[in-house]
Amino acid sequence: MGFLVFVFWFLLMIGLGAFAARRDRSVFGWLLFALIFTPLMAFVLLALVGNKGKRCLACGETMRRHAAVCGHCGRTEAEAAALVPVPAASEPPIVVTESLVPKTRAAYLTKAHGHR
Repeated sequence: MGFLVFVFWFLLMIGLGAFAARRDRSVFGWLLFALIFTPLMAFVLLALVGNKGKRCLACGETMRRHAAVCGHCGRTEAEAAALVPVPAASEPPIVVTESLVPKTRAAYLTKAHGHR
């Protein structure tokens, strides 16, 4: 019985390492966490923390942090950046020199309602 528990624990650790690698996380760190606590708790926490990868600008798929080419569409970062449309130049922003909001309640009542 003890041998089956060990085999099950070992298989969970292998699965956790593969899961951590797919999410671009530290395999050694998560295996150490699983040894201290349990592999099931490590699986749950790893699922909650999310991916550490980056998004491809061309296809939107998650790719590894250090990848130069997207594994999904095959474009490099420079090729993908060239596909992103550059926003058109707009009019310059309006610069307000005076405050549009009165600073005190008395100033508000005087200007808005004609009270003194």
